[in-house]
Amino acid sequence: MRARLRRTPHGGVTPELQRPVRPDLQRSLSGLREALEREMERVREEQDALRRLMRENEELRRKVQEYEEQLRTLKIVKEVPIELRVTHEGVAPAQASTDTVPEIVYRCRYPGAVRVYQFLASAGDFVRLKDIANATGVSMVNVKRIVRYLRKRGLVRAKTVSMYGREVIRMVRLR
Repeated sequence: MRARLRRTPHGGVTPELQRPVRPDLQRSLSGLREALEREMERVREEQDALRRLMRENEELRRKVQEYEEQLRTLKIVKEVPIELRVTHEGVAPAQASTDTVPEIVYRCRYPGAVRVYQFLASAGDFVRLKDIANATGVSMVNVKRIVRYLRKRGLVRAKTVSMYGREVIRMVRLR
């Protein structure tokens, strides 16, 4: 067996260190301490911001609930017709004509059903949907929905036209 000579300058002997290495722990520890303090400050700021946002979120949720309750109240008030009559003592609310409106109309989920029904009751004869929307202030889409609802319950009679294979309501009146 043949072996080459070693190519290391020390010839295989364990080299000794020239001088002992003493790490500068003070500089490393102070850098680590500063990094930890910066991180702790960042975490504190995030927690403060999170608490502030949670308070704002709760406050906004309370306001939304309050506004939803006001909206429900306004929708109810908007549907109830109010008539005023002049007396010698001033203006007094008259009896609302709720006794002439069937209960099923109040159960309609589309806004303005009571106004549409009362308009149809006062009109007497066939009325176009466009005229109902203009007179009551209810959108055309909701007038169509309300008329379909009333027609299914047998409260109105409708004149229809077939367009593109669909039945389209043109005019309605109360039964």
